[in-house]
Amino acid sequence: MPATFSRPTIIAATELITRVGHGAFALLALKFGLEKQIPTASAPNLSIKARTVGEFVLEEPAALLPTADGNKTRSAVLVEEAVKQYNPHYPSDADAVFRRALALDGYSLNVDANTSAVTLLPMVPLDLDLPAVEDEVHRRLKDLNFTEPLGHLDQAIDAHRQGNWASANAQLRAFFESLLLHIGRGFYGAAESIGFEACLTLLGQKDFLSVARNEWRTDGKDFTHGLYKRLHPQGAHAGLSDEDDSAFRLHVVLVTARSYLRRLP
Repeated sequence: MPATFSRPTIIAATELITRVGHGAFALLALKFGLEKQIPTASAPNLSIKARTVGEFVLEEPAALLPTADGNKTRSAVLVEEAVKQYNPHYPSDADAVFRRALALDGYSLNVDANTSAVTLLPMVPLDLDLPAVEDEVHRRLKDLNFTEPLGHLDQAIDAHRQGNWASANAQLRAFFESLLLHIGRGFYGAAESIGFEACLTLLGQKDFLSVARNEWRTDGKDFTHGLYKRLHPQGAHAGLSDEDDSAFRLHVVLVTARSYLRRLP
């Protein structure tokens, strides 16, 4: 399945391609079939040319373009061009925003120690399609009117985009707790005052959390408790973490949340 990237990544990539010179931008315009919309002359400026490309990609990020390596999505072609402009030695704020946006989409940038060449690497299987996972989770939370979990998730994603790993981790922990509490209250009659551990017990007894799949056990040695502890490696403190660890937590929580939400009517 050809890769498709999220709107924040497309916008971040659009900013990086402003580093392409006017001559090279003519070739880039050809790749997108925008040679009529983007003149080869130095006017308009590069920011306007890049915006034309970005808007074209945002119209249909998953639309396919023919390339020398086969069909690729518009967003993938743009990201590949942006990777070429990434500065691994003196990364600017724009470089950092691009790198963090890619991480949310499930990709990382690898810098060769010898050649300094930058390559795009998937952090998760491509078929997982993390942008689609995030969209589905957001859509289901809104449909269920789970405003509190939705707020925690949005704050976690915003904090990650800003590079605030501790805040992102704390909001992910709060999202995970709030989601399961809302499921217990909204679908299984849990009292408003129920605690998290009591809610897990209720969800296990109701078989929302499967005993057969080791999602819940009375001794706490199960997937759900394990993930909860992974989000609390320093106990009550969310942990300072780093970029890779924060991205890992976010990816696991998103995929798990989608699995839980798909079980609800």
